[in-house]
Amino acid sequence: MQEISAVIQSITDDLVAALDAGAPLTAPALRFLARRLRDTAADSIASALGLPLAAILSSRLEDEPLEARARWLTALADAALLSSDARIRDVGGRLAAGLQAACTGERRVRAASVAIAALIEAGEVAGVPSVLAAVDALERVVGAAYRPGDGMSAMLDEPRDCAGAAGDQTASAAALLAAHAATGRLPYAMLADELMQVAFRRTWDDETTATAVHVCCGLARLHRVHDFRASAVISDLDYEAKADDLIAAMSAESDAATYGLALAERLDLK
Repeated sequence: MQEISAVIQSITDDLVAALDAGAPLTAPALRFLARRLRDTAADSIASALGLPLAAILSSRLEDEPLEARARWLTALADAALLSSDARIRDVGGRLAAGLQAACTGERRVRAASVAIAALIEAGEVAGVPSVLAAVDALERVVGAAYRPGDGMSAMLDEPRDCAGAAGDQTASAAALLAAHAATGRLPYAMLADELMQVAFRRTWDDETTATAVHVCCGLARLHRVHDFRASAVISDLDYEAKADDLIAAMSAESDAATYGLALAERLDLK
């Protein structure tokens, strides 16, 4: 645990130094530093975020691709919990409105799931109606793309025997876990568990790995709850061990903030 904490602090220091030197702020960096600011209340983090965050808020985030907008919405929702700056909620609200309109017509399962998860997780910024609409959208996506035994397809209109990649499974599982947290509906968490079993049989990329750590930590946490274990049909996968394996395959050199977020989520399970 001390070793993980030391790595997280090192990543924090490096990101703060980079922002102070003029590096642009990314969505993962904002999420990671917002989390660190919440945990440490360090003035150096708040100071480093000031100007870069202001630059982001004045940019045209609405013009970014769907998945990038979703990442920014989640990051801004995290920042909004720590700041009274009304611009954060204003920009987040505009992103949420655009994502809600886009995800209802999106045919790509991964992109739609990422947007849906962001809308649900950013409920404080997106608003309750957006969260409810996102849960409804998730029901439609699952209904159109879920293949029993093969998980989610890559596209909503693909043949029934066309299975999606690991990224489609993990993104959908993340959306399902978010929906479970928002509604308490047991089948969402159970299906997330099933989709991760499918995902571990597929090929991975860096973004899939980061999302999978998040899902594995969430499922590990649920598997610790007696009432959940007693009520749900769950797999026998050791999700804590799976998270460790996934983190071991990640690298801080590819994206230090994303790696730091994965470590922080794993540390929360200790």
